Amino acid sequence: MNDSTDKHTPANTTFEYEGAPQVSPNAEQIKKRRKTLELFSAAWSNGDVDALLDLMSENPVYKGSTGEGPGTSFTGREEVRANLARMVSSNKPSDTNEDPVPPPQMYFFADRALVYWHLTLAAADGSSNEVDGVDVITFTDDGRIAVKDAYRKAFT
Repeated sequence: MNDSTDKHTPANTTFEYEGAPQVSPNAEQIKKRRKTLELFSAAWSNGDVDALLDLMSENPVYKGSTGEGPGTSFTGREEVRANLARMVSSNKPSDTNEDPVPPPQMYFFADRALVYWHLTLAAADGSSNEVDGVDVITFTDDGRIAVKDAYRKAFT
């Protein structure tokens, strides 16, 4: 898949969700949104909360995959900042010159994207835990992240 086409989704396809028809994004919107997601992934890997928030809307929503019920939601810059800081606190900027790997799969439709990801997290006992997940991202008109809705599978 490249930035301008998706062989599975014809250009200008209409999608319906929440009762409102939406037109699929054009090539320029996809390019901008892909760049936002790549920068977000790099900032996440480096534990850079300020950079994460710079890529989000003025009133972001983060729907976590942990917490009570289906997960805890955080709304507004202060709540989202505090949650992101907690989540990425163990991530440190890389001491290598390698750039963080962008998400392996991104699919764009209407004002949203599905983003598949994989993390290796350090456990308290020094072992590692593998986590696969998908985010449903909703974008603002200017390509920033309005909602990050996370789903995950943890492996032991």
